[in-house]
Amino acid sequence: MNILWPGSRGAHVKLLQERLKGEGLNPGRVDGVFGPFTKKAVVAFQKKKQLAADGIASREVLGALDLAHITLQPTVKGAAETERRRKPRSKVFISYSHQDAKWLKMLIVHLAHLERIGLVDRWDDTRLKPGQKWREEIMKAIHAAKVAILLISAYFMASEFIMKYELPPLLTKAKGQGLVILPVIVSPCRLDSLSQFQAVNPPSKTLVEMERGARDRVWLKVVERITEVMNS
Repeated sequence: MNILWPGSRGAHVKLLQERLKGEGLNPGRVDGVFGPFTKKAVVAFQKKKQLAADGIASREVLGALDLAHITLQPTVKGAAETERRRKPRSKVFISYSHQDAKWLKMLIVHLAHLERIGLVDRWDDTRLKPGQKWREEIMKAIHAAKVAILLISAYFMASEFIMKYELPPLLTKAKGQGLVILPVIVSPCRLDSLSQFQAVNPPSKTLVEMERGARDRVWLKVVERITEVMNS
């Protein structure tokens, strides 16, 4: 059985609902529609099994419900959703200054689950391999991206490479091709034209000024927004 998402429909969702109900949870009507009640039941089950509580019936969740071995034909809508998920624009492009590499590392930790379940294909310049034409690889990643995360700091805004080679195509795609830009404000700085985009955290509450728990909540908001975009 494939991974099941909020909005999925069909006999496989109905079976998921039945199993959740058998676990004493409330998935709502057993109607084959992965709606809000089913998502809440999945979250409750994930917490019970100490899994990442994102409301997605991943392979881990299906395995814990003894459903991983079952393969059902998807509905027409389910097939369309599966095809959509195969398209290359599941890529998440991360733009950052190398001076802010520690924040990239924390973001990668929080995105790891979405990568593991196949929801996103993360790209940042640590993906570059020796011998690759790095500028071409960056442009390909930007072209394929559905979401761009900007780790904004004074270093970011001062980077000639970011301002000249990364931001212009990102802004063009955001304007005409539906790219979702998620700014995360790392440290106090001028935002200039980037102020047009709703930041994940306000400029008055930058990452460097937060305690660890507050920063983790910012990363969680990033993960939640990406999940919402990829499932739309």
